[in-house]
Amino acid sequence: MNIESLSVKIRKMKFFAYHGAYPEERQKGGSYTVTLELELAGTRAAESDQLTDTVDYAEVYDLVRQTMVVPSNIIEHVAARIAQTVLDAFPLVKAVTVKLVKDNPPITGANFNGSAVQLRATR
Repeated sequence: MNIESLSVKIRKMKFFAYHGAYPEERQKGGSYTVTLELELAGTRAAESDQLTDTVDYAEVYDLVRQTMVVPSNIIEHVAARIAQTVLDAFPLVKAVTVKLVKDNPPITGANFNGSAVQLRATR
């Protein structure tokens, strides 16, 4: 068998944070959902069955949690900070895709299921 690529997805992590360009968003906060796809440099983990050959989901979650508590005006900036933090912490990650959803944006009279940004960053 020839494994061509390996990625790890960590889906729908939930956080409460204080991001937003409007004062009420910074005061009241809101709920956010983060999904990551980590493209690994190599496929060794698929054969070795060793945590050292992949990324530890718990460590990734903790880094995202720490990043989410730092307020930003816009979620594009938060997504970029998450991507940079993951790339800095995990040498095995060659690319990261971050999808960040503001679950309930404060738009009067609007009826929709959140606003989202998605970015892909590489080394």
